[in-house]
Amino acid sequence: MDWGGDSQRGWLRLDVTGEGCRFVSNWDAIHHLKNLPGAEIRRLDIALTTFMGEIKHEQVVEAHRAGMFTTGGRPPNLRQITSSDPAASRTCYVGSRQADKYFRGYEKGKQLAAKLAPAGRWETFEVEGYPAGGVYRCEVEFKAGAEAIAWDAIAARDRFFAGAYPFCETVLPGIRPRTFCRGRKVGSRHDMAAALAHIRRQFGGTLYTALVVNGGDIGAVWEQICGTAHSPRLLRAGVLLEAKVGA
Repeated sequence: MDWGGDSQRGWLRLDVTGEGCRFVSNWDAIHHLKNLPGAEIRRLDIALTTFMGEIKHEQVVEAHRAGMFTTGGRPPNLRQITSSDPAASRTCYVGSRQADKYFRGYEKGKQLAAKLAPAGRWETFEVEGYPAGGVYRCEVEFKAGAEAIAWDAIAARDRFFAGAYPFCETVLPGIRPRTFCRGRKVGSRHDMAAALAHIRRQFGGTLYTALVVNGGDIGAVWEQICGTAHSPRLLRAGVLLEAKVGA
């Protein structure tokens, strides 16, 4: 697995000047940039490349269908680029380019084979010794809002990638995810309200019927449906922290 951020093999793209993106090859030098006057990260792209078929196009599509790209509010849209040509790379775009984060997943091996392999030989083309058909890349594009992206995202790039979407967390098992703090109090309230609104849309009718069946006893309904552990996503959003601060 080639992690897009590994100091030896990976890559990360960021824009610190507003003049365009640059690929990073010297990780030690990056930490000195934050000391430059006015330096800030306004966009950060983090990528994960797998080489042995760990991630496939169909897997990303199914994950979107299962709600694994929903992080609050309405599920982001999925756009696919496919072809009848089996040698052509397929691509998934999740979300909006104008949003604060945007996902791309594509068959990187086939993309490289289309450029470099001899005509009709893509099936035997290899990327770093691995068959091109099994090489897949996931990218998350982060954009700064009112506040710049935190500099520690560079050192903790695997954690921020895992925290971008539930799907990203599943492809990096064992990594403790982190999310960007974009105005904690407002953001966490929004996350909580969005989560409850989602429950109402999806299960409001069922809950109302259950309430009637139980003679209007909301406590009886609650005992049947309430879990015993916190939502990891809402914990990461800081909902409990805000509640303690406001107490």
